[in-house]
Amino acid sequence: MYGKAFVPAAKDTWTLIKDRGVDALINDCLIGNVLQMGAFLCAAVVALVAWLYITITKPEYNTTGSYTAPIIIAAFVLAMSMFMVLLKSIDSGAATTFVCLAEDPDAMARNNPQLFAMVRETYPQVVRGVHAVERF
Repeated sequence: MYGKAFVPAAKDTWTLIKDRGVDALINDCLIGNVLQMGAFLCAAVVALVAWLYITITKPEYNTTGSYTAPIIIAAFVLAMSMFMVLLKSIDSGAATTFVCLAEDPDAMARNNPQLFAMVRETYPQVVRGVHAVERF
């Protein structure tokens, strides 16, 4: 965004986040765990459906049952991978919110006063020196 190389930009971002106290907010963020659990549950459901399909339809290529495990494993891995790709946008949005909060908390106060009020109540060190802005 500012024309810096990746490593210096990442260092500057981390310094900004630590100076603002957003690192405490990031440590309390459970979004990664929730997304990982969602991906696991989605993959488990797809693997169960694959097993039910193999069990109920009894395809000719699997008369001995030698393909059951590879099909279920492949279904699990593919479902988990696709789910994680889809949810990466949610994870990126959460990270972007943290960086934007650290860089310009006034913008959050102007654009989303309810979210800003919740952040200010829970993490007052993050928004120190920032006053809620009245909407016009």
